[in-house]
Amino acid sequence: MAVLMDVRKTIFGERVKAGDYIRVTGIPSVSVSPRDGSVKIKLDVTDAVLVDSPDEVQRKRREALALSDVKRLRRARGRFPLKARMRIAVVHGRASKVFADFMDGLGDEAPNHEIVAIEVAINDAEELASAIEGVQADVMVLVRGGGSNEDFAVFDTVRVLSALGALACFRVVGLGHSDDTSLCDLVVDHSAVTPTAAGVFIRDQVAAVRSLAAAAEARGASNAREQARALVDNSDAKQRQLIERERAQHAKAIAEINRRWRIRAFGVGVALAGLAYLLWSP
Repeated sequence: MAVLMDVRKTIFGERVKAGDYIRVTGIPSVSVSPRDGSVKIKLDVTDAVLVDSPDEVQRKRREALALSDVKRLRRARGRFPLKARMRIAVVHGRASKVFADFMDGLGDEAPNHEIVAIEVAINDAEELASAIEGVQADVMVLVRGGGSNEDFAVFDTVRVLSALGALACFRVVGLGHSDDTSLCDLVVDHSAVTPTAAGVFIRDQVAAVRSLAAAAEARGASNAREQARALVDNSDAKQRQLIERERAQHAKAIAEINRRWRIRAFGVGVALAGLAYLLWSP
C-alpha cells in the first residue's frame, strides 16, 4: 500500500529542510486499482508542522528527568565559612593545569589555608562522585578546563549531582571557560566561570570575612572604651556626692558645736553678771 501526499509548495516554504521531521494534516482519499487491486491513499495536505526527531525527543526526556533530579537535590545556598584559616579541598583531573589556575586566582591568600588537592579521572562519574563524597573540608572546589559537550556530560549525571547535593561544606565549581555550563551550577553554593575565577571568589570572600571581623573588633574596642569611660564618670559622680555629703555633715557638726558654745557663753555671762551684782550691790 502506498501513501501519496499532495503538498502545495506554499505550505512548506523555506521552513522544512532535508532531514527534518514534520507532522502533516490533510484530507485523505482512497483508490483501488482495477487491474491488480492495489490500494492507494492520497493525502491532500492542508498544514505541516515541524516536530522533534525521535533522538531529540529522547534527549529532552533525559534532560527533563535530570532537571527533576536537580530540583530534588538542590538545597538552600550555604553561607561562606567565617574562618580566618580554612581547609579547602580542590577536586580536579589528573595531569591538568587547572589546579595551578585555581591557585593563581587564590593568590597571596593560599598560604593562610590548608589546601588539599584531590586528583580524579574527571570524566569518570563514579570516581568523581566518590571523591566528592569523601571530602572533609570547610570548602570544596570542583574545577576542570574547557572541552566539548561530551566532556561535560559527567557533570550532568545523577551520580555526581547527588554527591554534590549531599555535601555538607560550602561548594564551589569552576568548570571550563566562561561559555561552559552544567547542571552542577544549579546545585552548588557558587558557580565560577573558570577555575581561576573560583580562586578569586574564595580570596575575595576571605577578605570580606576579615574585614567584617576587624570591624566587629573595632566596634568591640570602642564599646569597651565607652563602658570604661562610663564607669569612670559614674565613679567620679559617686565620689563627688560622697564628698558633698561629708562636707554637709562636717558643716552641720561645726554649727552644732558653735551653738553649744554660744549657749555656754551665755550661761557664763549670766553667772558673772549675777556675781558682780552680789559683790557690788549696797
